[in-house]
Amino acid sequence: MKFALAQGATLLMALIAIGAARFLTAAGFEHPGRDCFLAAAAATALTMSIVRSVSGFDRG
Repeated sequence: MKFALAQGATLLMALIAIGAARFLTAAGFEHPGRDCFLAAAAATALTMSIVRSVSGFDRG
């Protein structure tokens, strides 16, 4: 259950960051938009790896 909640929260934050990246890119700020998208990807990967190691999801 904790893993599912963390996964949902991570997905929500990633979607917010992707939305911000799309807004910044459309407004003419290509570099901040790209940086926001890359930060969302890095945060998603880091959060999911931490949650998996803490929750015991990868231990079977």
